[in-house]
Amino acid sequence: MLPKMATYVLLFSLLGFCFHVSLSRDSFPKDQRMDIEFPPLVKKPIGETAIPVGHLRPLGYQRKPDGKVKEYKEVLPAKQFWEDHVSKARPLVFRQAVIQSNAFINFNDGYLKTNYGDLDVLIEKKVENRATSPQRMKLSQFLDNYHREDWYIVTVLPDDMRKDIQVPKCLLCGTFKKYLQECNFWMSSGGTASVLHYDADDNIHCLLDGRKDFIMIHQKYAEQLDMLEGVSEIYA
Repeated sequence: MLPKMATYVLLFSLLGFCFHVSLSRDSFPKDQRMDIEFPPLVKKPIGETAIPVGHLRPLGYQRKPDGKVKEYKEVLPAKQFWEDHVSKARPLVFRQAVIQSNAFINFNDGYLKTNYGDLDVLIEKKVENRATSPQRMKLSQFLDNYHREDWYIVTVLPDDMRKDIQVPKCLLCGTFKKYLQECNFWMSSGGTASVLHYDADDNIHCLLDGRKDFIMIHQKYAEQLDMLEGVSEIYA
């Protein structure tokens, strides 16, 4: 079984400043609880107030969600995957889609360190800052320290690790297979957060252990979001 406090994510992408890596002097691990309430409870203010709901609160506290993303208990055939979701920019969730992969069965700190500890990976700070660049280190060094540091791995999956990966079968057909760009590997001890953004390419997140929460904004709200660098289109 995988250690329940670690989060392993594979990302299949259809995808001048550096931060200094230093070792903490803390002798205790980071908070790795996974019982965070999500979606967050939205509370309306009591009485008359000029302060909008969720003012200065994290994203998600401003309104209740419209609903959950459609879920499937198995991976869809490629044709249906395209017609019902990809072509319509409509998100979805596959449950237990890669449970037969060696990664799902074997990945834990000991396995990764023994088999891949000498590989280079890129790490970033848990609270994302896109003005900084990732830092390179050995996977073994990361594994020895990540429970006590504000680090997480976000790196293109090293070639040596590909044999452990199961690609969802809906991507192994026709155009999907032809335009598959890369596979990324994410790993943390929990508590990571991304800035509000959109990805230029479609992607599939394969969560092997832990939890990952998404807040997705429909593209019909694009005009209400201020985009940097003159970007005028958003795909959620």
